[in-house]
Amino acid sequence: MSRYSILSNDMDKVYSASGNSLWLGSLKAAKNISLLRENNIKTVITVANNINPELKGFKHYVNK
Repeated sequence: MSRYSILSNDMDKVYSASGNSLWLGSLKAAKNISLLRENNIKTVITVANNINPELKGFKHYVNK
């Protein structure tokens, strides 16, 4: 498993295969639109209670 720190560890690449990557990050990283675009992220999954960041232009799934 490769791991690359981005912007003071706000987001880490934890898995990459066949041109697709899985990134894990904080709420701060999820709300950083330029960071998401920079890393070609198109889908965000939020797993948290009572948190639903507005992410226009992205597929966004929220665990409730």
